[in-house]
Amino acid sequence: MMLTIVDFGVFIAILAQIPDPIRKLTNVLGKLQKVLVSVDSVFF
Repeated sequence: MMLTIVDFGVFIAILAQIPDPIRKLTNVLGKLQKVLVSVDSVFF
């Protein structure tokens, strides 16, 4: 299987898009952690 220049370009373009969803997921998990700490301090 040969990798063409176009295939390589598509691969690099896909790799370039990976950090944004990871960053968003990290932000959501951080907010969830803050909520859980708040709930813990209120109820326990």
